Amino acid sequence: MDLTDRELQMFTEMSCGPTNKQLSAGLGITIRTVKFHLENIRIKLGGLSRLQMCLLAVHHRIATCPAGHV
Repeated sequence: MDLTDRELQMFTEMSCGPTNKQLSAGLGITIRTVKFHLENIRIKLGGLSRLQMCLLAVHHRIATCPAGHV
C-alpha cells in the first residue's frame, strides 16, 4: 500500500467501521475531506467497497499490532 500518512491514519480508523461523521470528528477534518481521502484510499486499493476496506483495515490492524494489543 502506498498511502499517505493521513490516508493510513484513516485506513486504520476504518477497522472500527466508523461513519464519515465519526471519522470527521475523530480526526478533526471536514466530512468533505474524509470523503476525499476515502476515495483516494479506495482507488489505491483497487476500488474496494467500504465494507471491504473495513475488513482489510481489521486484518491490517491485527497484523501490525504486537501480540495481545489488538
